[in-house]
Amino acid sequence: MMEFQEPMDFAMLHNGINVLDNAGNLIYGKVQISDQEYIWQFTPKTPWQSGKYTIRVRMDIEDLAGNNLSRAFDEQYQEHPNQAKEKDFIDLTFTIR
Repeated sequence: MMEFQEPMDFAMLHNGINVLDNAGNLIYGKVQISDQEYIWQFTPKTPWQSGKYTIRVRMDIEDLAGNNLSRAFDEQYQEHPNQAKEKDFIDLTFTIR
């Protein structure tokens, strides 16, 4: 379960967050969004096994005001040729014992 400080975009919560196993394979399961888009909960199709997992969150996932993990809604995006490209996602790891 992940709890957000702001309500998030419902569709992006379904499409912008994935759970991966230690080998990087997608874990299939059911996503539930609750508490007016403040809570994201994932239940795997098969029971959790011991090991390391990753929650992969796309950087463009937005709250209802259009803010995302890369920038605030009202911040003008400017591309700088010498600046390294930002990642498309952020990984959060956890372990099941």
